[in-house]
Amino acid sequence: MFKNYFKIAIRNLLRNRFYSAINILGLAIGLTGFLLISLWVMDELSYDSHFKNADRIYRLANDLVTKGQSSPMAAAEPRIGDQLLKDYPEVENVTRIFRSPTLLFYKDKETFEENSFYADTTFFSVFDYEFVKGNPVNSFHNMDGVILTEKIAEKLFGSEDPMGKTVMLSNYKTKDTARARIVTGIVKNPTGKQHFNPEIWLPKFKQRETFEFMYVLFRKDYDPKRFPTHIWPTLFEHWKKDYAPDNQYLGLIYHSLKDIHLDSDVRYELEPNGNRTHVYIFSMVALFILVIAAINYMNLATARSFDRSREVGVRKVLGSSRGQLILQFLIESVCLSVLSLIIALAFIEILIPFFNKFTGKDISLGLLNPITIIYVLLLATGVGVVSGIYPAFFISSFMPVKALKGTTDTVKNKPGLRKGLVVTQFALSVIMIIATMVVSKQLNYVKSSDLGFNKDQILLVELADPYLKKKCEIIKTELLKNPSVIQVAGSNNIPGKPMNHIYFKFEQPTGLEPNLVNTMFVDHDYMQMMGFKLLQGELFSKEMIPALDSSIFVIANEEAVKFVGWTEQNAVGKIMHSSSLYKLRKGRCIGVVKDFHVASLHESIKPVVFSLGRKSFSWLSIKIRGNNIPKTVDAVKKLLGSMSQGYPFEYSFLDENFNKQYEEEEKRGTLFTCLAALCVFISCLGLMGLASFSTLQRTKEIGVRKISGATVTDIIVLLSKDFIVLVIIALGIALPVAWYLMNEWLQNFAYHTTIGWGIPALSCLVAIIIALVTISFHTIKAANRDLASVLKYE
Repeated sequence: MFKNYFKIAIRNLLRNRFYSAINILGLAIGLTGFLLISLWVMDELSYDSHFKNADRIYRLANDLVTKGQSSPMAAAEPRIGDQLLKDYPEVENVTRIFRSPTLLFYKDKETFEENSFYADTTFFSVFDYEFVKGNPVNSFHNMDGVILTEKIAEKLFGSEDPMGKTVMLSNYKTKDTARARIVTGIVKNPTGKQHFNPEIWLPKFKQRETFEFMYVLFRKDYDPKRFPTHIWPTLFEHWKKDYAPDNQYLGLIYHSLKDIHLDSDVRYELEPNGNRTHVYIFSMVALFILVIAAINYMNLATARSFDRSREVGVRKVLGSSRGQLILQFLIESVCLSVLSLIIALAFIEILIPFFNKFTGKDISLGLLNPITIIYVLLLATGVGVVSGIYPAFFISSFMPVKALKGTTDTVKNKPGLRKGLVVTQFALSVIMIIATMVVSKQLNYVKSSDLGFNKDQILLVELADPYLKKKCEIIKTELLKNPSVIQVAGSNNIPGKPMNHIYFKFEQPTGLEPNLVNTMFVDHDYMQMMGFKLLQGELFSKEMIPALDSSIFVIANEEAVKFVGWTEQNAVGKIMHSSSLYKLRKGRCIGVVKDFHVASLHESIKPVVFSLGRKSFSWLSIKIRGNNIPKTVDAVKKLLGSMSQGYPFEYSFLDENFNKQYEEEEKRGTLFTCLAALCVFISCLGLMGLASFSTLQRTKEIGVRKISGATVTDIIVLLSKDFIVLVIIALGIALPVAWYLMNEWLQNFAYHTTIGWGIPALSCLVAIIIALVTISFHTIKAANRDLASVLKYE
């Protein structure tokens, strides 16, 4: 029996090649989109879940709040760890780490690794990395030891056994500061995704005074969710007195290890994190794509039901039960779905390298994995059953007598459901179109907004070489000899990167009050070169430099002036003291500049002060002419190379560097564009199916109207208006939903564009044009049908 069903299914697919091709293509594209997005979602959800104790490991971090100003970070007060182990039996272990990029070299081989970490000796008691040489108990108890991953060991040693070998290690990129380290362990390359990816571990034997990344392993019988209310309130009391004089307190930032990647977004994250909301959004989009593809099959199968009415009548007369007919049609649907799956898998193999490059992932479908094979087959079967169940029940319900006469009244069999499905399809497509337009408009807005400073043709060079840092003034003098170089300035930071938080004491009526503010240390040329607009006072000058041993000179932006309680008019001349970290120096505010953006437009403008510095800077900002940029860059590279100790020359441009903050939005915009096109394409297939069904059912009406004198144009208008009504209904549903969703998305930006009326109007026009183009094939064909063939139809 089943063999016969499969034969019939294949014959029907071959007999109706046009409809079969549309069905298979629609489902294949839907499955391709669903599986690709599913792979991305599963990858995002898998971070850190491979650690054995992942459910019991939490990261503790702090929000340093000063006079109401929040400064959340991924690091924590270092004394927390020791106190937890001392006083709280609920805590099984604690480990603290900090990153320190490292240059390693052995004989003639070398590697520079950003992901090099100093860690407490308890690190491998919290995180269960697999050792291939050495062991986690002994490998971390040698102060001069170093632990490497297999990848780094292979880079340095090749096939040579690295255990016990001496490597030279430097925390700078120059070899002259290197010291000897002994390889005490080799860790297997991690296979799971992690929110940080160590390649080198160095033992940390003393507590640092600065904040560190801290991970706590709780005991099995303790509920970690109780920590914020059960332990933290009393824990902070140990150091409350240290923060009280500066009007500060430490807030708790607390994440489960498996939640860090998707739920944490604070300063100093070890690596860029994901976003759980985006995971939910794209999960829904993947499901919508699959549903839209399934809806197409329903509509197209129902459209062909009239052609199969006589087949159903014959089978029922010969004794087939309705259950057997339903089973036959479901088998046909599953066969078609499996064929679609095979094509979808081929599409995925072609697309996945581009998908990985676009998303920055390294994912694969893993068809050699039996679990994956079972999953995709169950998916295809499920899609086939869900897609075919309505047509199966619908077609099998035909009465034998009417079916044999060809008079089955299919038009009365719930046409509203089919129309409702098409409305749903187009509503989702219009939402995607509007989302794409809004994302594009916002990206254009943030990229073209006035930042309050000049970011064009500014070449940025990081002075990572400590020798170059000491030669800033000499480098500036030499660079300015190049006619293509307009200005040069030094700074300890650049716009677009997290700024330092520094304590200053600001003059108030009651005395000097400390505040923690965003600070940039710059040289005397920086403010003028960057084009900051001076509102009050004066900019830095070279004449102020000799006084820097005992004095400070500060320029504040408008927001900083408001933050400390000054006014723009009285801020100039106000007394300020620097923090003891940079020696106790007295000074004053010499100027106020107009507010500017030093971070992305996701964030509101922050209080920022510029403090005049000298000698050692981490960055050089070089304003160059645009006539021969490559030649200018080469000249800068040559000059710095002649003065450094072999450091690699690395550069970027400020406008490109600043726009990198919007890379994720750009990728999301591109992805939305692709998904919107996919939804529209699949929806067009559904509309085509309904058009085919409708014109087939109205053949008699078309003939009567043509005999009565109706023109081709009259027939096309008659057949098209019903579909346009469906599209208008879809627009009526989609517009308010899209308006709400995209307004919510825009709230993620402190400064954003508005949706306006142009985008909804354009989306309506696009949707109507797409619908008319899609249905024109069937409507024009039906309107131009020969009158004799129409009469013969009856």
